[in-house]
Amino acid sequence: MVKEKVKAKAKAAATAESPAAKTVTEDSRTNTKPHGEKIAEAAYYKAQKRNFAPGFDLQDWLEAEHEIGEHAGR
Repeated sequence: MVKEKVKAKAKAAATAESPAAKTVTEDSRTNTKPHGEKIAEAAYYKAQKRNFAPGFDLQDWLEAEHEIGEHAGR
């Protein structure tokens, strides 16, 4: 269930970022994932570490968003 929510949030975030993010999964110039996909992947791994225990999906997402944001500024 958490995995589906993470994927749904990733899709929503990608849609909110730019119209191109809907169809492009990687930036062809840098071979990097769009920001929303990076967050979704990080949130997924956080959930996986807890064996997908329910009730932490928003916390995982927000922590991942914070971590990805910190790395983007470097």
